[in-house]
Amino acid sequence: MASATGNTVQHWRAKVNAYISATADTQVTIVCEAYWCSIGWGYDVAARGEAIANGSSSGMQVFNASSSTGQTREIKVATKTITVTRGDVDRNITCTANVQVTGGYHNGTSAANVNLTIPAIAYQTPSAPSNVSASRNSDTQASVSWNNNPSGILKKYAGVFVERQVDNGSFAQVAALDGAASNYVDNGIEAHHRYAYRVRAKNNAGYSAYAASEYIYTTPAEPVSVAVVKRGANVVEVKWEAGSAYAEAHEVERSRDGVSWDDVTTEGSGLDGSYVDDGTPAGGVVYRVRARRDGLYSGWVKTGWVTTVVAPDAPTVVSRPASVLETGSVAHLVWSANHPDGSEVSSSQLEIAVDGGAAQTVIIEGAATEYDYSQTASPATVSIRIRTHGLYDGWGAWSGAVVFTLADVPQILISLPASDGAVIDALPCQVAWEVVDATGVAAQSIELLDRAGTVVYRSALAPDSREFAFAPSVYMLQNNAEYTVRLTAIGGSSLSGKSERSFRTEYEQPVVPTASISYKEEDASASVQVFFGSEEGKPQAEYASVARILPNGDRWLVADRLGNGEFARDPLPPLNQGFTYLVTVYALSGAATAIGLDAMLVLPGTFAVNAGADASRCALTRRATSLSRSSKLEGTLFTFADGGENDGLPEFYPSGNKTASVAATVVCDQLQHDALMSVVRSQPVCWIRDPLGNRERVHLSISDDVSAGYPPVHSVGLEGDVLVFREANNG
Repeated sequence: MASATGNTVQHWRAKVNAYISATADTQVTIVCEAYWCSIGWGYDVAARGEAIANGSSSGMQVFNASSSTGQTREIKVATKTITVTRGDVDRNITCTANVQVTGGYHNGTSAANVNLTIPAIAYQTPSAPSNVSASRNSDTQASVSWNNNPSGILKKYAGVFVERQVDNGSFAQVAALDGAASNYVDNGIEAHHRYAYRVRAKNNAGYSAYAASEYIYTTPAEPVSVAVVKRGANVVEVKWEAGSAYAEAHEVERSRDGVSWDDVTTEGSGLDGSYVDDGTPAGGVVYRVRARRDGLYSGWVKTGWVTTVVAPDAPTVVSRPASVLETGSVAHLVWSANHPDGSEVSSSQLEIAVDGGAAQTVIIEGAATEYDYSQTASPATVSIRIRTHGLYDGWGAWSGAVVFTLADVPQILISLPASDGAVIDALPCQVAWEVVDATGVAAQSIELLDRAGTVVYRSALAPDSREFAFAPSVYMLQNNAEYTVRLTAIGGSSLSGKSERSFRTEYEQPVVPTASISYKEEDASASVQVFFGSEEGKPQAEYASVARILPNGDRWLVADRLGNGEFARDPLPPLNQGFTYLVTVYALSGAATAIGLDAMLVLPGTFAVNAGADASRCALTRRATSLSRSSKLEGTLFTFADGGENDGLPEFYPSGNKTASVAATVVCDQLQHDALMSVVRSQPVCWIRDPLGNRERVHLSISDDVSAGYPPVHSVGLEGDVLVFREANNG
């Protein structure tokens, strides 16, 4: 019971009682009672009151509100009884008592309200669906149906849930349906699988038990592979590897022409299997196999052709030794049999002849098709041919001969330097050797390695060379350094041999030279003057060389064989960029000493054009207003249909050709203009040097835009294709 009192008027108030008097599965009966209550006071007045349950009133009831002096008394004034439907959840019903005193003494109104909880329907776990049935409509659709068993309101179905199992996997929900649903169409299945379904119901009390269908199957997968093996004169074994774990059988058919087919057998296994056909007709036959399940068939898969017993064809040599091997090596051969009847290899025969002598025969029993030959320890020419044996009563045809030569590698005997660690105290360093090879020397090379093992020099040699000199002009050996010379000889047999000899340098160097640089602005050239030094006990310098070294490492020999005090002229030094001149002096012994000179020809804003084989003709301008370069790697663009994977962009395939061009605008006076025109028009293949230090050899064209005033100002355009760079002739 629920009870509450209302507001107090002087010495009285209303009171409400509410309670459930009867309970059924889906409804309850509610009683709402209204009371007038005195509070320690005497009353005898006219009054009225009503009871209201869930908005339904008993109607106002008239009564006499009476109590003795000082008495607390309750008088029931009205009752309202109603029936309320129970829901899926608990809910509250409001009950009210309204009382009014109207007799003229302590008149007023009091109201009392209380909430009464109506319990939800006490559902029970639903009964499971029954008679679940699944059927295949196609390889992409299945239908599922079942009977619902809601068993009255307490076990009603609020929803039905369908789950699917694929092959041996776990069940997964595929549908959530309303409680009245009794079928479902599944559009998510595929060929080559087994499926099962289960269904359960749900209400507020929980889930029912599952009810499951039988398995259904979609079209089985075709065999992964099929093969045939000849087992006898007219006996063939057909083998297959199943493509599906749920095929119930495999069907085998045979054809003599590849068009008409005859049933051979239906094997009851859906797994990997084989069938021995002991009634193979004469001639060639081919087989095909397919899987079957519940009237559904996979595609056919064919075997290769197999024939009745015939002689083997010549085997194919699939791996052979190199044409020349080092004496004592193992020659490895691998072959594959060519048996038209499909029979397996039972043995192989090898015929081996050495230097054209009598042949030896080697028999290899069984299915092995490889052999290692290692019977010759001296130079020789070996010829091997192979044939195989199968079901045919005799050997097959011979393969072509596999011919290879066993030869000794060239032996290189170094006589200079005389021994490892030899000291070289004078230049050039002489290297001498002999080569021993019965087949002759086809090619030679020499390499020089530094202490770290890095090759610092390499050169091919004539086959008959037996000496070589490391002179300063070939490679400048550093003093007090360790080197190794490596010689390689390739014999007429094509085999190669190597030999190495280590040595170190320890020679007297000439005195360090002195040198000076002078620049000539008129033709933007530079000159280096060299002076030999002298010191008692030191070798005297005999001549000098000057080389220009650019920041990128490019080196150019400006002059060689200079005498004491002579000049080396550089016609094409870069402008406004630092570089180095390397001055080297040489003694009669070949020993050398070098110094580096930092150089920079500073001509701000100058643009130089040189022509002539020795770049002796030069025209300068002192104001370059613009300079641009472009280059392009040539090739072909192809646009492919890629489905949008590459945003529709084309692919570029280079041809290997490259084009480059340069353009400049220079402002010059009349004299500079005339010099430019003279140089470019007479010799359009020129060298250009810009104010940024760039140097290029170009096929140049020239244009002129002259002002109308006096003296005239020329704006000269220079444009040309960049050519392969070559330095000027230095005599």
